[in-house]
Amino acid sequence: MPPVQRRLTISARMLRPRDLLDLTVTAQGAGLRREPDRPVLVVGPDGGRLVVGFAFQHLGEQAWPESAVSPEPSGVATHRAARPSRLAYDLPAGLELPWTVEGLLAVLPTLHLRVVPLATPAATTRQKLPMWVLTRPEVATAAAHGSVTLQRARSVRLLRGLTHGGIGTLPDQALVPSPPVRPRRTRPRPPAEDETALEIPYRLVVSPAEGTTAHDLRPLAPAIDDDRVQLWRTELTAPTVRAVWARDMEPPDLAAGEDVTLMSTDPVDRRTLVRQSAATHEGHTPVPFAVRRLFLSALGAWVDWRGEWDTGPYGETFTTWGYGEATLIGSYRHVADMGRDSYVRVVYPGFLFPFGHRADLVKVTERKVHEPTRTAYLRQRHFIVLRETVRGWQERDTPLSQVTLQPTVTPDLDPVGIDPNEIFVPHRGGLPFAWDLLGVDRAGESATLSAALVFVPDAAIVHKRDDGRSPDEIGQDITDAYAPHRVVDARGQLVSFASPAVHGDTRLEANTLTWAGHTDTDAFTSRPYLVRANAVVPALRHLAGQAPGVNLVFAEAFLAADPAATDGFGPANPSGLFLRLEGPPVSLDFSTGTDRAGGFVAPNQMVRALSRTLGAVGDAGTTPGTGLAVGRFDAATFLDGALPKLFGLFDLVDLLEALAGESLDLAPSFVTEALDAISAIATEVRRLRDAATGAQARLATDLANAVASGAHQGARDAIAAAQAELDGAVGPLLAKLDAVATTLATLAGNPAGVAGAQAAITDLAGALGGLRTALAHPRIPVAVRSALATPLEALDALLGAAGVLDAVADFAADLLTPADGVTARFEWRPEIGSWPSEANPVFRAKDSHGFALGVVVRAAAQGAPSVDVSAELRDFALVLLPGEPLMGLNFSRIGFRVGSGGKPEIDVVFDGMEFLGALGFIETLRRMIPFDGFADPPYVDVGLDGVTAGFDLELPSVSVGVFSLENLALGADARVPFLGDAVTVGFHFCSKDSPFRLTVMCIGGGGWVALRLSPMGMVELEMGLEATAALSIDLGVASGSVSIAVGVYLRMEGEAGSLTGYFRIRGEVDVLGLISASITLELSLTYDFPTGKMIGRASLVVEVEVLFFSASVEVTCERKLAGSKGDPVLKDIMPPDSSGHSAAWSTYCAAFAPGA
Repeated sequence: MPPVQRRLTISARMLRPRDLLDLTVTAQGAGLRREPDRPVLVVGPDGGRLVVGFAFQHLGEQAWPESAVSPEPSGVATHRAARPSRLAYDLPAGLELPWTVEGLLAVLPTLHLRVVPLATPAATTRQKLPMWVLTRPEVATAAAHGSVTLQRARSVRLLRGLTHGGIGTLPDQALVPSPPVRPRRTRPRPPAEDETALEIPYRLVVSPAEGTTAHDLRPLAPAIDDDRVQLWRTELTAPTVRAVWARDMEPPDLAAGEDVTLMSTDPVDRRTLVRQSAATHEGHTPVPFAVRRLFLSALGAWVDWRGEWDTGPYGETFTTWGYGEATLIGSYRHVADMGRDSYVRVVYPGFLFPFGHRADLVKVTERKVHEPTRTAYLRQRHFIVLRETVRGWQERDTPLSQVTLQPTVTPDLDPVGIDPNEIFVPHRGGLPFAWDLLGVDRAGESATLSAALVFVPDAAIVHKRDDGRSPDEIGQDITDAYAPHRVVDARGQLVSFASPAVHGDTRLEANTLTWAGHTDTDAFTSRPYLVRANAVVPALRHLAGQAPGVNLVFAEAFLAADPAATDGFGPANPSGLFLRLEGPPVSLDFSTGTDRAGGFVAPNQMVRALSRTLGAVGDAGTTPGTGLAVGRFDAATFLDGALPKLFGLFDLVDLLEALAGESLDLAPSFVTEALDAISAIATEVRRLRDAATGAQARLATDLANAVASGAHQGARDAIAAAQAELDGAVGPLLAKLDAVATTLATLAGNPAGVAGAQAAITDLAGALGGLRTALAHPRIPVAVRSALATPLEALDALLGAAGVLDAVADFAADLLTPADGVTARFEWRPEIGSWPSEANPVFRAKDSHGFALGVVVRAAAQGAPSVDVSAELRDFALVLLPGEPLMGLNFSRIGFRVGSGGKPEIDVVFDGMEFLGALGFIETLRRMIPFDGFADPPYVDVGLDGVTAGFDLELPSVSVGVFSLENLALGADARVPFLGDAVTVGFHFCSKDSPFRLTVMCIGGGGWVALRLSPMGMVELEMGLEATAALSIDLGVASGSVSIAVGVYLRMEGEAGSLTGYFRIRGEVDVLGLISASITLELSLTYDFPTGKMIGRASLVVEVEVLFFSASVEVTCERKLAGSKGDPVLKDIMPPDSSGHSAAWSTYCAAFAPGA
């Protein structure tokens, strides 16, 4: 036997050009023995190692983004070759194998792979060679060797259709060591030169845990064509591989986040794959890649493997990793053919904020043929896949209890801004991608929205947590990213914001919904809540077809914790509030111009919140312990700012007696009705009957009161005539109304009653004309007329509608015919009292139930809504002025009615006035002298804007010798405006147009004084006094005169006013009427109270007239003297500092310096 050549290391490159086999083989711990036909490798007694090297197995290749905004690929793709790969084996002691290509290939399947410790499997009791490698093994266990297995192999045969050939022999009792157990908590390291390392893909080193190789020993060619040979390749039969190292984990590349070009995986991906498939130093159990295919060849590898991970343990922190930036990967699939990628998918887990649906960001890189160039490029695209399509919540701070997201898979997204470690808003085509949100509101009805969402990778939260950010700070970061997209267009959909008691009572027409979310950083999800909603308050929608939306937020009482109720309407929320206005209150304006059309009260309500039981309310329930917060009606809060002052003096709230803290039954009610046609008829029939009987009782009461108060016979006769006409119309109508009500009450499900109901309705329709005629009587109170006309007009429309008789038949068959429109009613009859007190009232209420307000709004499907407003205030008096009463005005009633389609109706019954206090003498005169004894007796004028009552008294002239006082007059009046302005009382002695005249010989004068007062103080004071002296002479052919006047004029309006004194002298001469001349000199001095200025004026006017020629010359001048309130001086405009220097003055002077 030839001697064995002992060498520590034996290397050879084995080439076989026919099938492109190219291996670099290195054996350690063995020597060569030369045989006549071939060399034989002989392993020494201590065993050895065999390393089989391959050329690079993967090519890192440039990928082009594939999206709507990405450029088309062109040119040659940038590429980088991976480093060479190797398979390392343990050589058993004494092993002999032919040192030839066939010999080496034959023995490789029988050898045990030498791998990095992190690639090894967990501990097992015994190590077995795969059954398809060896046949008929004889195995005996040697107890003395412990962890190794003694195997005696008598024969070895390759299976799976491989070519048979000699592979040498294993010596008797050869020791095949078991692979080491994977160490725990061992940091990753680069594989050693004698350990298996496959760099697939580029820069990622993988290693199988166990297994063998299978390959052809000789070139494989088809039997019919020996010139064609299959490329040689070896298959690794390992079921799994692990990524044991990445070159991106080496110090020079630890900070790298990107490759030299876009590739299928980036440095962050590769580090993460090592962390999740092999690393154990963090205490986690890594999961390897499951291998479907792994071939090695001289031209590259064929791979197909995938990995799936539960990222929960890895999502605790990245701080224990220590090998550069990493992320979280939920799954990974890699398919490559001959070293070039065909399909790579990396999945990053996350969720969509604010609704919290779990989702995956998927990055797919696949090879596609680019049709314009017919070149197969790698194209990379991103999309999001929902892992959770439906989510629901029980919390009350969102109107949606459940949201379903669609689509399950998004189209390809724009690559800009996508980072698995950063929060981002997905875009497509340069615009935020909008998901379809199919929501279920609190009434169980659907609402469809379209909204952009924020994708929050789980890794982004972990990184922020590692940076020391608190959960609240992380949540704020996510909210800030969502802020530009938080307002979602609801497109006017009807959304129930709370669970309804009656269908529709919590439903609003939503314009926009503004969302945010509560982020759960431990569970990697979020829960939405509504920041605000812009919606149309139902009451406002009925009043205007284009009612604007208001910003609403959930009421605090609705969101308060309440163990007794999960829907927010338990004891903690006794008033049923669910939404409140975020900004200032809005007016529920029923007036349609009543403040300009004669109404003494504009029937408006300030809306501050929405209640499930009360509708739009004026109390948001935000004041603890009062009002709606405790389920009581607080008029001051409920109606604050809703109404202008009555008669300009007091709020309606001031008249409400003992209402604060009373039951909610005393609150104004606003009821909306959307009924079917037959139910609407039944409702209006009931209302008309109630109004008719009430009208009869009201007129009977008015007549009795007129008799008791001693009203003149004409007034009593007018009331009696109106009563008779109304009774004549109502009497026959009541029976017909009762007939309709009776037949409709039993009509549902009763086809036999159709004929009777149709006949009753037809009969009623023909009987309404009489009532319509009676309502035209002028003595019917306007409130009574409104109460009757409103249901009458509604019945006219319902009974005159086409198909009403068919609707009766349908109703009997349980088929409902919708009415044309919605009816809303606002009704209020509070108790009122005197103001400011019963002892010293300005407003004296004689009937505590004397105020009534009613509004009916009908919104039809077509056209603008119609509004009918009526109000009445009965049996009251106004006493002017408070504290010093001068006049009392007694009213039987003031009423008004105004509608969208008619002119305003004013109804004022004045019971007279009495003069009090300082004016008591006038009351005495009025009683002593009949009305016709005055030149202008006391009068009452009723207009659209108010009532004016007063008197004018002319006094006789006084003449005694050369003394004469004439044109004397005295007057007083009270103006009672219905809305806005205050009640005022005026007194005057003479007037500016007709001053008194006082003459004594050639000296005369005159003047006037006028004063108007309101309860708040003086409104206006005007006074003028003038004294005049005149002298004239007439010589026949010539005449002349001289006059001198001195006067003073005072006018004050509130804080403003002026005082003027003047002197005027005038002389004129006339000759035969042909020539005349005059000269006038006037001097005046005026003091202006607001400005404190004194203004002096002088004017000289000369006029000459000769025959037909005339001319005049006027010279004027004016001077103003500033007082304490005068114009500012220079010191005020440019004040100096403490040193006496003024920077402003210096700047001003510098502007005029040379060269400035």
